[in-house]
Amino acid sequence: MTDTGGPHLMSNGKPKLRTRALEIYALTACLGALSFFAIDAGIGIYHVIGAACPTLTVGGWDISRHESDEAFLEDLNYRQRLAEGKPVPPRDQIPAMRAASWARTLRRERLENLVKTLETTIGVLVGLTVFVIHWRIASRARQEVAA
Repeated sequence: MTDTGGPHLMSNGKPKLRTRALEIYALTACLGALSFFAIDAGIGIYHVIGAACPTLTVGGWDISRHESDEAFLEDLNYRQRLAEGKPVPPRDQIPAMRAASWARTLRRERLENLVKTLETTIGVLVGLTVFVIHWRIASRARQEVAA
């Protein structure tokens, strides 16, 4: 008959408590990785939508600035005053300037969302890697306790 050293030791001589603690740690890390993954995936979906259709994610300030020629001119006048003495363009040029500014705003929004999508994808991959590593640790610890 083999002496296992008591109920606190497994048949291979390793302490059960240590193996249980390792399993709990690994499962806690898995839970954290899954939480991170879920949050990051939600943020990533938002950025994918923003890259595909930037008008949905463009900020309120940019929208209100481009809603009308008057709003655009008011913002332009404020900026001109900050630039000290630049002449205000003629009123007939305002619609074309506003359209060009809106196109630049949408391009910027699309590019920002593409960059953030890439960042989020990297975060999801890191979270997935952490999950897989710790899931394997938890599985091994569970097998050791069961054996």
